[in-house]
Amino acid sequence: MPHRMTRSLTGAVALAWLSLASCNGPRKSEGEKLARTYCAACHEFPEPALLDKKTWLTGVLPQMAPRVGVHGKSLAEAMSRNPLMAVLPNAVSDKDWEKIVAYYRELAPDTLPPQSMPAQITNDPDFFKTAPLVPGMQSSAIITLLKIDSVHQRLFVGEAGGNRLRIFDWNRRLMSSLSLGSPPTDLIVDGDSVLVLESGILDPNQAGIRPAVRL
Repeated sequence: MPHRMTRSLTGAVALAWLSLASCNGPRKSEGEKLARTYCAACHEFPEPALLDKKTWLTGVLPQMAPRVGVHGKSLAEAMSRNPLMAVLPNAVSDKDWEKIVAYYRELAPDTLPPQSMPAQITNDPDFFKTAPLVPGMQSSAIITLLKIDSVHQRLFVGEAGGNRLRIFDWNRRLMSSLSLGSPPTDLIVDGDSVLVLESGILDPNQAGIRPAVRL
């Protein structure tokens, strides 16, 4: 009998502790439940603390509304909606959307805390140094092509100033220099051949524009 009474008292104490824990635990508001259901349907759930209140209310939430099926309040909003926009198959009612908005309005901070950088940013880290590719080489500096051929250990450099394609070896020695009809913008190495794509006229021009005719 004492053994049964001890087991009963232990069970009662455990039940009371669970009830107390559930009462003291944080309760999710209806707005949070709706947000976790609909806002996390396509991506990770966004916590209110990620953005300040103004950004939520005037930026993110108005952009998210049509994506969850909430229709705009004006004709202009309805007409400007992208017809290719992905929308949830089960639209959120206006009443539920208002609860989601209220959830973010209530819990989002007025301003975000200042951010601290883990380390001071430097323009030129110690392991990276800038230097000319070939000291003293004349160039327009308008580079339109930069490509590496690792098979043949070559570097292709194209520029717009003189419509020139230069080919360097792995030690940055000039192997060949070609003058083209227009700036090279891409190339394909096909075995021993090189197919070069030229871009045509890059500078502003009047080509193809017909003069105005007075009627």
